[in-house]
Amino acid sequence: EIPLRLVGSEMCIRDRDKGARRINFNKIAKKPFIAVKKRHFIRTIVDRVFQKEGIIPNILTEVDSSYDAVQLAACGMGYTIVPQRTVIILGDKQNGTSFSYSDHPPVFPIQALYKKGTYLNKAEKYLIELLKKEFDGKGK
Repeated sequence: EIPLRLVGSEMCIRDRDKGARRINFNKIAKKPFIAVKKRHFIRTIVDRVFQKEGIIPNILTEVDSSYDAVQLAACGMGYTIVPQRTVIILGDKQNGTSFSYSDHPPVFPIQALYKKGTYLNKAEKYLIELLKKEFDGKGK
């Protein structure tokens, strides 16, 4: 499981009690939102976040990947919500524009599904083991 992060600029407020940067959804409700297209599972999760907050996002554009969304948001075009892993992979290019928006943000589940008994080649097995180690640390 990977927590979600909000990436954008000018929308951050400081939670002085906890010292963590938090987002006030009411302040960003009308700002441009950079969405990942609906065919991606992350979009379903993000739509649930907005529904829970009672916000209808002002969608500026829909892009094909979380990486594109982060890069556009980091450039100041709006904000987006993506898996934390996307922000980590892109490194420090966001210049401190990644924020938390909840003490318990939803998580993005990572799954590798295959039918038992199905042939998996060496590369596929290796990839599954890497994913297990990276995302749950257990290597089950």
